[in-house]
Amino acid sequence: MPNGWKLELDSEKIIKFLKERGIKVTPQRIAIAKAITHLNHPTAEEICKYLEKSHPYIGLATVYRTIKLFAKQGIVRELSFSNKGTRYDINVKPHINLVCVNCGQIKDIDSIELESLIKDFMDNGYQVIGFRFEIDIYCESCRARRRRHRNRVV
Repeated sequence: MPNGWKLELDSEKIIKFLKERGIKVTPQRIAIAKAITHLNHPTAEEICKYLEKSHPYIGLATVYRTIKLFAKQGIVRELSFSNKGTRYDINVKPHINLVCVNCGQIKDIDSIELESLIKDFMDNGYQVIGFRFEIDIYCESCRARRRRHRNRVV
């Protein structure tokens, strides 16, 4: 199983990870690493907006370049949603994404079974190059809103 799957990344670990691979650690990369670890499955635009007050010199192009670098290094995973755009996940180990079809909230659920399944594929000679497991849901907040709305209509 790739080592990256075992990492619980925070910005300090990302910085250390980059240094170990001889990749230049810039103030922009540090700021973007901190933003990614603070936000929940952000888009590049959300990262840029998060940084606009503290780092107004970091533009969207820099965010995209940095995220692509992080993805290439296995620090983040790119998640493409047809109706929600591309989001970035700091949790690169096998897990399940619960995705609210109403508000777009994404919640990670760790799964030993999923990790074991992927390991079995690898042990049997397959090269796992990616994985994705999503379950579409209504989150707790959206379910409550739907119940209130249904009660008003009746």
